[in-house]
Amino acid sequence: MSAPATATAPFEHLTVYRARRIRTMTDALPSAEAVAVANGRIVSVGTLESLKPWLEAFAHTIDDRFAGDVLLPGFIDPHVHPSLPAVTTQFPFLAPDDWTLPNGSFPGATTSDTFIARLKELYAQHDDWSVPFIVWGFHPLWHGDQYRPQLDALFPDRPVVLWHRSFHELILNTPALKWFDLKEEEVRGRPETNWDRGHFWENGAQPLVVKLGPVIFDPAR
Repeated sequence: MSAPATATAPFEHLTVYRARRIRTMTDALPSAEAVAVANGRIVSVGTLESLKPWLEAFAHTIDDRFAGDVLLPGFIDPHVHPSLPAVTTQFPFLAPDDWTLPNGSFPGATTSDTFIARLKELYAQHDDWSVPFIVWGFHPLWHGDQYRPQLDALFPDRPVVLWHRSFHELILNTPALKWFDLKEEEVRGRPETNWDRGHFWENGAQPLVVKLGPVIFDPAR
C-alpha cells in the first residue's frame, strides 16, 4: 500500500473499478456499482454518477476488468476451516449471538432459560431421527450447565447432541450415547472425557466424530 495521502495533495490519479455489484458490508450503502481507489486506498464508492465530483476534480481511469463480477471487501482470518460450515449448517444454530444463514435465521440465546426454551422448539422441529438431534452453538458462559443430567431430564427418550460453539466439544444425553453405541469402557481413563456429564472434547471427542462421520460427511447432506 502507498503512503497515506496528505491534506494538501491527497492524490494525483484515481482508478475507478466498475462491477456488476459491489457488496460494501455497510448498512448505509449496502450495494454499489463503482469504487474509486487512490494510493492503495478506497476513497469513495457508489455509482459513476455519484462519483462525478471526484472524477471532475482528479485525473482518473475507468477500469472494467470486474464489470461482470461481484466485489466485496477482503477478509483476513488467521484461523478458519472452510469445511466447518459444511458440517455445522446441516444443523440448527443456538448460540449466544444471532445467525442468519442460507438454512434459516437463528436468534441468539444469552441466558439459560432462553437457551432451554429455544432448544425445546428446535427439538420439536427435528423430524429425521435416523440421526440425533444436533444443535451447534452451546456455550456454558451464557447457557449454564447443560450436560448429560440436564439433557436427560429434558429429553429422556431421543438422542440429543449439543455441539459447543468452539466446535471442539460435544455433549450427549444418554439416548445419544446409545445411538453412538459408545460404552463407558471405551473411554474410561481417556483424557478429555467426562462420561457422567456426557462431555467429550478435543481428542476425547474422536470416537464420536468417527462414528458420526458417515452421517455428517455424506455429500448429499
